[in-house]
Amino acid sequence: MSHLIYYIKHILPWPMYPLGATLLLLLIALILRFMGRQRLGTVFVYLAGIILFVFSLSFPNLILLHRLQSEAGTYADPVKLKDAGVKHIVVLSGEPILNRPTAVDRWGKGIFRLLEGIRLWRENPDAKLVLSGSGYSSADAMAELPLQLGVPKDVMILKTGVWDTVDEVKLFKPIVGARPFALVTSAYHIPRAMELFKNEGTNPIACPCDFDNTLVWTYKSFIPYEDALVISRIALHEYYGRVFYWIKGLVYRPSPQSAL
Repeated sequence: MSHLIYYIKHILPWPMYPLGATLLLLLIALILRFMGRQRLGTVFVYLAGIILFVFSLSFPNLILLHRLQSEAGTYADPVKLKDAGVKHIVVLSGEPILNRPTAVDRWGKGIFRLLEGIRLWRENPDAKLVLSGSGYSSADAMAELPLQLGVPKDVMILKTGVWDTVDEVKLFKPIVGARPFALVTSAYHIPRAMELFKNEGTNPIACPCDFDNTLVWTYKSFIPYEDALVISRIALHEYYGRVFYWIKGLVYRPSPQSAL
């Protein structure tokens, strides 16, 4: 996927996320008030305030993330993976590996996925550990931390240049083929990733990690908190992505001759 398409796809949904929707509604309110539509402008101000307030609470996250993480299941059993004949443990990229001071820092939030992949590999040392990196990644930076944690370089397959999960599916399909493989990614991302890989005829086994810890009802669930906006955006991004690819599947269906 080109840089341009990647950025367009990530910018277009911005108004549908809580913060983007709030700012857009406030902008509309200002325009309406400037045009003399005071009452209608006030309505948009109230709408903006309601959206910001609701999504700054933790309890919407319980609703948005619960279904995604329920679909993902629980942590994978490495023994069962071995019994299933898994020969590849595929770890999807978490975020760009930038020029940060240490190998841990360079993995960012993706470190949870990497550590889970290494955990599964230790019980299946005959399997290959397949790591993906973004267009800003380098193979050397990706390999540094696994090497420090005792993973031999000859069991790693390092792939860079991916911009989203669709790129990862295309990149890994020739590697995993039709054999069962472990698909490691964050729990909220598992449902969408599984759909994409299965649609390409591969046989992934869900290996979720990085479970969100807000799925507990407490008094904090009803207090506005800035982190709630981030979590809401993550969940909404997954739902929007699933809808986007569903619509794309309806609009474009490749002919059998063009299928890989």
